[in-house]
Amino acid sequence: MEEPNREIEFIVAQQAHFASDIELLKELIKGQQSILKDQQEIIKEQHSLMKEQHREYMTQITNLTGVVGDLTSLQHNSNDIVGRLAQKVADNDERLNTLINMVESHMSGHH
Repeated sequence: MEEPNREIEFIVAQQAHFASDIELLKELIKGQQSILKDQQEIIKEQHSLMKEQHREYMTQITNLTGVVGDLTSLQHNSNDIVGRLAQKVADNDERLNTLINMVESHMSGHH
């Protein structure tokens, strides 16, 4: 009769121990869930910040593309202006040479 009582006491003690362990596990799970929730919030905030940074970078890239396009256009305009100026210098050189020849011709005729 003593043996069955010991077995029952052992089983009751084990059940109490299991119940205690289950409560500890529940508390650990609750703590882990809280940590997980905090981490999810942090990740959500980081994702939002990264999306905003991406938007800003895309805006800056778009602006930079516009600036490069403007610079390209200005460079083409500058090239056209330089070409016209070079032609005018050549025309002026030709006219100046003609004038010099006329003056030289006129001076050599009076000597």
